[in-house]
Amino acid sequence: MTYVQPGLVVVLAALAFGLLARRSERARRAGAWALWMGFFGLAVWSSPPAARLALWTLERGYAPINAPADAVEAVVVFGGGVDPPYPSQPEPVAAESTYRRALYAAWLYRNGQPVPVIVSGGPAAETAPETTVAEVSARILNAAGVPAERIIQEPRGNLRNGCLRSGLGSRAA
Repeated sequence: MTYVQPGLVVVLAALAFGLLARRSERARRAGAWALWMGFFGLAVWSSPPAARLALWTLERGYAPINAPADAVEAVVVFGGGVDPPYPSQPEPVAAESTYRRALYAAWLYRNGQPVPVIVSGGPAAETAPETTVAEVSARILNAAGVPAERIIQEPRGNLRNGCLRSGLGSRAA
């Protein structure tokens, strides 16, 4: 059990006691009090400040990682998927994971050294095999301010083959 679960068990036990105690005349008042306290505890437990406190207790022992900016030679964006085209959407659109990865890469490009951005990803969807995930990611990067000449597309994208083609596979051994 983690530190979060015992507190939640107490809140849920208060709710259960409150519901069960309402059946008995003698325990009705204590049951009503336990029921209200259980709901209050559940509301506090699920509030944003309680979530931040729970995260802080997990994260406080670790310092943030600050990689030196001069050590970066490129930003690599792996494709996370594409939603297929629909009648109201004539071309494939980036899935949320692809979109977030591309926007973060654009942020890194704008706020760090202007290094090449490599986007990877194969055919976007069976219904649109001519479009690749790399192409969709490149469009997002371009719209976010990364110049087209700084974007390198790897449209045959699978991690192993892409690394071997780019020469990274020989370093991995």
